[in-house]
Amino acid sequence: MHLERRAGRVRARASGMSSREVDVDNPSTPPPRLSLVEQVDAVQARRAALQGRVLETSLSTTDVDRSSTPPRLSLFEQADLEEARRAALQDRALECSLDVGVAERVGKKGEDRVVVVPRFMANDDDYFAVFDGHRGSGVATHAAATLHEELRSALLCGEPPPAACRLALARCHASAQQLKLHDGAAALALLSLGGGSEVWVFNAGDCRAVLCSPTDEVDGGGAARRLSVDHKASVPEEQARVEAAGGTVLFGCLEGMLELSRGLGDFDFCRGGFSQELELHASSDHACWLAG
Repeated sequence: MHLERRAGRVRARASGMSSREVDVDNPSTPPPRLSLVEQVDAVQARRAALQGRVLETSLSTTDVDRSSTPPRLSLFEQADLEEARRAALQDRALECSLDVGVAERVGKKGEDRVVVVPRFMANDDDYFAVFDGHRGSGVATHAAATLHEELRSALLCGEPPPAACRLALARCHASAQQLKLHDGAAALALLSLGGGSEVWVFNAGDCRAVLCSPTDEVDGGGAARRLSVDHKASVPEEQARVEAAGGTVLFGCLEGMLELSRGLGDFDFCRGGFSQELELHASSDHACWLAG
């Protein structure tokens, strides 16, 4: 491209392109619009420059930033990784002291996590959890990796199961805040001790646990009742709690934006009444279903 200055004006000429004049003495003058041919040439030149920088970066191994975000996986690699994860989850379910089945319906956002930990404390102790993420998957992923470790640590320190569950959830919430995670997740976990002789279910959010009792027959079948409570701002009890904490419920949502009133993360709503306080239930000798 050739540039010529004539009486306070710059003329740009390029082969195969019409000449353009830009008034440099009057910067407020809007630049002339490019023709379609000129736009195509400009885009091709920009792409060539980007490809050159990418090639230079790939050839230089000494200037690679090890702290940078790893490259994104291809669709085939993502599918292989997901298949391996599901296979490992099914294998862990088979190792539990209880009869355990796992079924998933993964949404497009992929923000939910399922955890199965056989032999949690002893050979006949198991741990199960469901985390329903929203606004991202960071908190759900963090909880899936750390909540059972926090629970095990509290139990090993001599805390009774109810106190250990509350302490583990509070520590998981605090560590997510230290990592500066900005999204949130509903949490539901089941702790089975002694091969199901003692079962503790705790939740914060709207994931559900259903208790199936074959001994109580209703219309010739077993009875089922919910163990968990949906923690949503639209629930009257939760709305009263939120408003007592200084928060506001608009259109059935916390601050008019978040349906949940309890859970993990969502730190920007904590001052508005959002809480990680859990609901805890104990049961035994029953079949229990967890749903995210």
